[in-house]
Amino acid sequence: MADTTKTAAPAKTADVKDEVTLPTNQEITQTIRLIRFKLSGLQQDARRARPFMSPSQDEAAAKVKAAVAALEDFANYLDKQPTH
Repeated sequence: MADTTKTAAPAKTADVKDEVTLPTNQEITQTIRLIRFKLSGLQQDARRARPFMSPSQDEAAAKVKAAVAALEDFANYLDKQPTH
């Protein structure tokens, strides 16, 4: 006779932590490429006599400066993170 009892998978206990999934290299590369593309578009727009994405050259330049400042802030934030 065959044994027909099914064994249940062990239940998770409170001390077992869920694993953190890290982004792949491809995902990181795509994100960096997207940031470079967007920043390049803002920079090109700021160089135009009549920008497409802003009402004036001053506002287009301000957008570029704000984007660069945000990236610098993020880079500084990453630098301050503890490494283990």
